[in-house]
Order: sequence, then C-alpha cells, then structure tokens
Amino acid sequence: MSEIIKKLDQIEAQLQTLIEGHIAKLLPAQFNNTHLVDALMAALQADVIEQQGILTAPDVFHIRTHPQHILHQTAPEQITAEISDILYQAAEQAGVVFRYAPVVDLLPLANLDTDDIEIITAFRNETIAETHALVVEPEQDTETIPPNAFLIVDGSHIFNLDKSVINIGRRDENDLIIDDPRVSRNHAQLRATRGRYSIFDLASTGGTLVNGKAISQSVLFPRDVISIAGVPLVYAQDDAVDSGITQEYQPKPSDNDDSPTRGAML
Repeated sequence: MSEIIKKLDQIEAQLQTLIEGHIAKLLPAQFNNTHLVDALMAALQADVIEQQGILTAPDVFHIRTHPQHILHQTAPEQITAEISDILYQAAEQAGVVFRYAPVVDLLPLANLDTDDIEIITAFRNETIAETHALVVEPEQDTETIPPNAFLIVDGSHIFNLDKSVINIGRRDENDLIIDDPRVSRNHAQLRATRGRYSIFDLASTGGTLVNGKAISQSVLFPRDVISIAGVPLVYAQDDAVDSGITQEYQPKPSDNDDSPTRGAML
C-alpha cells in the first residue's frame, strides 16, 4: 500500500469517527454520515498533492447541496465550522498538512438531487491577497474556460469572459475596470479551472460577496450574484454570447436605454 493511500485511509477513518461524534449531534438520526465522508474523501483524493514527500491537502471546500438537503436545515454555519475543524484534526493525525486552516462553505445548488453532495476544493493563495498582485498568470487554455460565460455589470452592461485569468478593479491595467471609489485598484480576480470560473478577493478594502456572503474565494455558478464593494455583477452563461470577441469599455447608455449592451462599462 502506497504512503498516500495509507494516509488517506487514516483520514477517512478519522473523518467517520469525528463526524459521528460532532456533526451527527446537530442533525436528525436519518442523516447519512457515510455520504458526507465519501464526498469529502473523493474531493481530497482528487486534489491532494505530494511535494518533497509531504502530502498537502486543499484548504478550501465548497460544499454544494440541494436547497432542501438536511445540511441546510440545521445551523449551517455551525456545521461548516465543525467540518473545518474535523478536516484539520483528521489530516493532522494522518500526517497530511494544510497550508492554511481549511475554509468550508455550504451553498445551495438547485439542479442537484435532493440527497446529493458535491464538493469542489481549491488551494488558497495568500500571496495574492497580501500583495494585491498576480503571482502567476496562467496561459490561456480554451478547454478550461467555461463556454459563453459573461458578467452582467451593474444591471445593464455585459462583459464577455474569454480569458483564463480576468482581473477586476479600478486600475486601468485591469481587464474589467470599475471606476467607482468603493472599488480597490486591484479588487478581485476570476480564474478558469476545470471548466469553471472561481472568483478571488485580492484583500480589497470594500470586500467581495457572492450571493450576499463575504468570500475570499468562491467557485461561480450561473446566476450567482457578485458584489464588488457594492457594485453588482451577475455571473451567467449563454449560448448566444460570442465569447471570442474582446469587448471594449464604452460610456454608460443614456437613462432611456434599459437594454443590456455588450462590453464592460462603468
């Protein structure tokens, strides 16, 4: 048995024990503890990395379930805090490390089956937040960019997303420039990975929210509402959008023009 498999098996055993001892107390008896353990382990197995003999686990866990899933019904904030603590304890006992304390969020996704649990993981990049600058700019990979994705900016303008990395802020060097004093010069960044965009707050002054919740990073799904220091952006995907066209900034349309226009304009 390889060292990785051995350590993951240890984590799985610890997760089962800790979940039964902590989270099970918060939920009805019919809750399937094993289902949550299996989802967490599948996420860990997919994304744990080995560097110089050290196993490092992803430290961001986006848990998506149907809005009627039992995890949403009882103290969801307490549950996510418990899961974060349980992950840390289980990994520590198995000799697997987190670069940062694990962050767990629980968000509804209506197109999942009622009992399904989907977990997306990521590694936090604190260097980006601390310096307000990009550490790595990945080469564009069209296979990882969500097709025909765009943002509806401030309710009236459309900005097509056709790059693997998109920077948002007040500075002219950004891809999406938002000329609003509440917005930081380097405010947020979108990154395309595995066919999905994630948004990262770059330690902005005004903060970044997704669906009303302050985030440091979050995977985006169609109809997610983003707030950049109070400026609303709606993430969407539409087969009718020509995502291969680079959009220029234009002045806002006049007040009597209520139709969305292509491009990013603020």
